[in-house]
Amino acid sequence: MVCKEIVKANQSLASEIASIINETNYMYYRPLILGVHFKYPIITVDEVINYMRSMEFFLCKLGGEIVGVIALKILDKEEGLVRFTYVKPCYQRKGIGSELLNFVEKQARSKGLKKLKLVVHSKALWAIRFYRNHGFTVVGFRDKGAWMDLFMEKLLC
Repeated sequence: MVCKEIVKANQSLASEIASIINETNYMYYRPLILGVHFKYPIITVDEVINYMRSMEFFLCKLGGEIVGVIALKILDKEEGLVRFTYVKPCYQRKGIGSELLNFVEKQARSKGLKKLKLVVHSKALWAIRFYRNHGFTVVGFRDKGAWMDLFMEKLLC
């Protein structure tokens, strides 16, 4: 296990969460999303706090440092939505994203959910590969003009 601990976030950590999301999003999505379509920062501290009212954020901590984040939103009694899966660039490819996703899957199962859904940018091939390696399949898409979003889901056993 790479993460020394995975903890549920509270509002006092919203600034650190926003920082991880914005730093990572800028590094990986800026080259994919053209000019006026790219938003930076992608999320503000206030938006993180607002999202915390409708979903749970979980953090991977290493030596007291938050290095990864993921969120789970309950859609209904059987389905959940995975959001904001981000790992600081210098900590990527070490299994942290996998640990966070596996943790969220366990949380979803413990809540009785039968399916997890997510949306991913169609040009983010690394993200699509990551989710496919974790059992998610593409079930649809949304044309955004300059790009497409892919809808993926996974049945929980």
